[in-house]
Amino acid sequence: MSTQEQDAAGTSGENEETYRRLIKEWNEAYNARDAEKFASYYAQDAVVMDPVSPEPLRGREAIQQDVAAFLEALPDTYAELQDVLVDGNTVASRELITGTQTGPMPTPSGSIPPTGRPVKVPMGIFSRFGADNKITEEYRYYDQAGMAEQLGVE
Repeated sequence: MSTQEQDAAGTSGENEETYRRLIKEWNEAYNARDAEKFASYYAQDAVVMDPVSPEPLRGREAIQQDVAAFLEALPDTYAELQDVLVDGNTVASRELITGTQTGPMPTPSGSIPPTGRPVKVPMGIFSRFGADNKITEEYRYYDQAGMAEQLGVE
């Protein structure tokens, strides 16, 4: 395939493999409960849209704080990476998040006290990578209402 065809297709094989590897490592950092390493996959000025955040998360530090709070709420959490699709510099991943809420869970309307209940939440994530192979923009999609129901919260 010529470079022109690779550009037209949106992804060279080398870039696709790099992005797949980075998403796998990012997922492993989450499963290792390493918020700092997880956040290191984001650009310093990255922006993340998450349904539970009333405003976008702006910057690596905010992203690290967000994931640290989630890891505290579900200390046994595990993200099963189910699918990874790459188009140009955008990666779509499908994951299944499981865990037990034994810590406070922050929400826009206040913290949910520990319920001791398990959750199983399918999630779709769209991540855009910059020239330095860091995530610059991300959109997360998951069923908040279904998660709240599993936690026994109205």
